[in-house]
Amino acid sequence: MGTLLLLAALAAIQVSPLNKSAQPTVQVGQTIQLAAVCQDSNGATIPCPTTGWASSDLTIAQVDPTGVAAGVKPGTVTISAYSISADGQTTTIGKFTLNVTQ
Repeated sequence: MGTLLLLAALAAIQVSPLNKSAQPTVQVGQTIQLAAVCQDSNGATIPCPTTGWASSDLTIAQVDPTGVAAGVKPGTVTISAYSISADGQTTTIGKFTLNVTQ
């Protein structure tokens, strides 16, 4: 007999600093490592499908494919982690507000 593997559907992505004691603030020229935690509809943590990262304003902060955000100039920016379903029909996004100071 084979093994039946059921994958939980991705319902939410929570974005936070990898270092839980880190503040949501970086200085210009510094970085912060962000982490994406994927959850099903019951709030249980599940493996993340392929996740991408984006910044709402690249002139304030940039984010690389691994979730490292770098301050560029003072301001507030939204860093998003996103996942697109295998069929391309559903996008799940988690957001994190990052303050960049001088």
